Amino acid sequence: MKKLFYLFLILFFVLIFFLCFFKPAAPASAVVSPEVKSLPSFPFIMSDWDNKDWATLNPEWGPVGGWWDDGPPKDPSKTCFPWGDYWFGQVENYLAKSKNYQVTLDNGQRIPKPVGFAVGFPNLTTSQLPEIENFVKKAAEKYDNHPQLSFLVICSCDNYGEFSSTPQCNAKGIIADVFPLFRKYFKKLPIFVQCTTWNCGDFAATFANDNWPTTGQGTVKNFGVKCNGWLPDKQDGYVWKNDKLVGGCFGFAQLYHEKIPIGFEPAGGYPLCEVYWLIMEGLSLHADFFDIQSPFFPTMISFEEKFNFPLLRFIRDHLQKTPQNAPDVWTILRQTTIEKVCWEGKCGGYQCVPCEYGEAPDPNCKEEGKKCSTPQLCYTASVTNEKICSGPRKGNFNYWLYPREDLPQGKPVVLYASHNPTSPCSWRINDLPSPAAEHPYSRYSVKRTDENSGNPFIYFDIDDRYVTSQQNLDTWNISIVYVDKGNDNLSLEYKDKNGQLKEKILTKQNTNQWKEQNWTISGASFNNPFYGGADFRLNSKNDGDEIIHRVIVKPFAECNDANLDGDPQNLVDEKDLSLYLAGRGRISLETLLSCWKTK
Repeated sequence: MKKLFYLFLILFFVLIFFLCFFKPAAPASAVVSPEVKSLPSFPFIMSDWDNKDWATLNPEWGPVGGWWDDGPPKDPSKTCFPWGDYWFGQVENYLAKSKNYQVTLDNGQRIPKPVGFAVGFPNLTTSQLPEIENFVKKAAEKYDNHPQLSFLVICSCDNYGEFSSTPQCNAKGIIADVFPLFRKYFKKLPIFVQCTTWNCGDFAATFANDNWPTTGQGTVKNFGVKCNGWLPDKQDGYVWKNDKLVGGCFGFAQLYHEKIPIGFEPAGGYPLCEVYWLIMEGLSLHADFFDIQSPFFPTMISFEEKFNFPLLRFIRDHLQKTPQNAPDVWTILRQTTIEKVCWEGKCGGYQCVPCEYGEAPDPNCKEEGKKCSTPQLCYTASVTNEKICSGPRKGNFNYWLYPREDLPQGKPVVLYASHNPTSPCSWRINDLPSPAAEHPYSRYSVKRTDENSGNPFIYFDIDDRYVTSQQNLDTWNISIVYVDKGNDNLSLEYKDKNGQLKEKILTKQNTNQWKEQNWTISGASFNNPFYGGADFRLNSKNDGDEIIHRVIVKPFAECNDANLDGDPQNLVDEKDLSLYLAGRGRISLETLLSCWKTK
């Protein structure tokens, strides 16, 4: 009996020790702190100063919010509404008006229009800080958990309220004195700082630090960074110091998207051929928040109607996701078109002169610029003596699906579009046939297998966290977008749970168009069964190379895919048929009809 008692006692203490010291890891999250209020998973209209009822005016846009930084008309010389009683009055009026507008979510739920607001601190002096602290405390009491207010933006007094690398006002005082006050009193509401390329990484590193602004105070990470220089294939999207990535308009998101809220705002308007690339780049950086100028939305609708890809729904499905709750994983196979940049030192500063692929460097560039790393801009900081480089985002746009281009026989080649300086939408990849060459998918670059050099494969690795989250799912859907050139074969190859190689074969029809192929596979093992840890591959079969743009992997859920209007009861009915006929669905008519009025 005593032996049993001691055995029980030992087991009891072992159990207590295990529970205390071997806790399961928390899942990765775009915003780690669970206390932080979730942002709506849809875009916000930038500078929505007149607070429009977008759902009534443009129902085809789907759910959108709005945010306001200052009054009409927008004047770059003015920044944001200044702090004080006037600010409270403007916020209350804005909230009261937007509360009357209803936004319908994809699941059918109706909510008041979500909004954001900005606050500025012009002509800041230290003597104002006690009064400013009272203002921030009052604002937190009113709005930290407000159901309609989705976020705040703290503005500098530079143009557009951005914190630039060369501030024209007391931005340092706002950063040092005002930021900590918001951090002290706001615990739930996301608060964004607007940056440009060169300081995005500095802000993100600060906000991700558990000890900012004081020891232990930064564990709830509601301060985020929004880059206002979002554009496709940005020539200075990444910044390195001494060859270590530290930031840039895109680089900061790559480094910190699992720690703080991440947002993007387009740098300007973009034509039909570029808007798709803009959105896919932002989503591939695991953004939580887009604020977009209203003229973008008709362009996105035009893209959907002309090219049969639901861009706005894709945004809503992929904002603010983690590997554990993403609806799918995907990749865009591409490479930057920016081959060279040169620079000219100016009083310790620098200037970027981007040269697109196939274009000669600027003839006025000094010799030291031509010696810079390609395609990076580098200089040595005069004070710190650090080597600082900027450059474009290289490689593919990966959303937790990674092409493994380092594996034997799996090294694709890049096909670049030729530069046309007079017409952005007249670029074309000369190796592509028409009409594929004129499609937006061909705007920058694509990749193809290279049988001549012994590389008929393209391998892919699914993020293990996504595979684990699917709990031993047996049936998957894999879709690819390819150029239908020739009458040769293309196959998807994977291994089953017994390690046996399986394949799905597609015979092309030589239409010379971009086409999408959907495969449903069962019994696949995605536990890194191929050499090097890849999960599956495409095979050109050595009978003609394959040109690939996009690959998407998701759980097989046929009727869920046919539920285009997001009916909460998952009914497939006349509304879904209308959306399908309007070109808003990517399923087949057979699938739609087989799921008709089902649950």
